[in-house]
Amino acid sequence: MEKKRIAVLVSYDKDGMIDDYIPYMMRDLQECVERIVVVFNGSLQPNSRKKLLSLTPDVIERENRGYDAAAWCYAFDQYIGWDELVKYDELVLLNDSFYGPLYPFREVFARMEDRDVDFWGHSAHGEMPQ
Repeated sequence: MEKKRIAVLVSYDKDGMIDDYIPYMMRDLQECVERIVVVFNGSLQPNSRKKLLSLTPDVIERENRGYDAAAWCYAFDQYIGWDELVKYDELVLLNDSFYGPLYPFREVFARMEDRDVDFWGHSAHGEMPQ
């Protein structure tokens, strides 16, 4: 059974710009989720807002305060609403700090479909020297 998913993407750019890698990522993600809500921490330039609106009607601009977790909470509390959020089987939380996908999100979700987990993450990071 295909799961009903909503994604909340947080983005920030000091100049209010949305680089082309973000719409690229969103287009691939659209194949796996029913809805993408974008929370931009700051003020978007008109062309960047237009880029996002071409992919989702759900674009929020807010003060750049509290980083990603505060932006996700703002989306839940002030925009989506908890009663709406619980209608989804999965919640996908992401930000703009990666380039990709390098292979389709659909493959990632398919691989995780049969795992008995309440939450999971998708990142790899090498050891950082101290």
